[in-house]
Amino acid sequence: MKKKLMLLTIAIGVMTFGGVAWANGQYRTIEVFFERIHVALNGQESELSKDSIIYDGSVYVPLRSVGEMLDAEVSWDNESRTVHLDFLKDRKEDVYQASTRGIYQYIALEHNQLLGKMIQYFKTDDMDGMKGVIGEYEHLEEVATSLQDEKMSATLDKMQAAIEMVRSGWADKNVRDYSLAWTIFYTNADVLNKDLKDKTSEEARLQFDVKQVGK
Repeated sequence: MKKKLMLLTIAIGVMTFGGVAWANGQYRTIEVFFERIHVALNGQESELSKDSIIYDGSVYVPLRSVGEMLDAEVSWDNESRTVHLDFLKDRKEDVYQASTRGIYQYIALEHNQLLGKMIQYFKTDDMDGMKGVIGEYEHLEEVATSLQDEKMSATLDKMQAAIEMVRSGWADKNVRDYSLAWTIFYTNADVLNKDLKDKTSEEARLQFDVKQVGK
């Protein structure tokens, strides 16, 4: 495998464009075959993102594709005509940003389960259970706070207050407080759902991927 990778890397010395090759400052016309090449690293096969060429018994692959497949940061210095492969870049922020999407998915799942619990508690007139729901929303607020998401944290705080008003209004048969509490809860639940949808969507993942490519 090492010999194969060395061959692939050294072979990049030839740059192709429209069937014309540049090597050692000279132009010459050559006949090449373009093909989408698979590369296996430690037995794990991956398809390169661009076509490679086969010429004179050698395989020439796009160095950027190979570098990115190895999770390296690839850059080109036009002045020195040098390709830089950086395997030591700081990835802490990348890991954090990627993980936050999973945390928002966790909040979304917990929120959905809590709504189901609320339905059951109202059917059984279990106001102690409703108090437990408030505690679980408080936990989700702490999670949002740990993400430094002030908007979501404030939304979850308002939902907790609304549930407490629902509990008291239900217990006291206070229709006015009960109706007002549900209005507050519905409004903020809609805000939370939209916020979670935006932050867990495929579009959010693609925006993150584009951000990383642009670095």
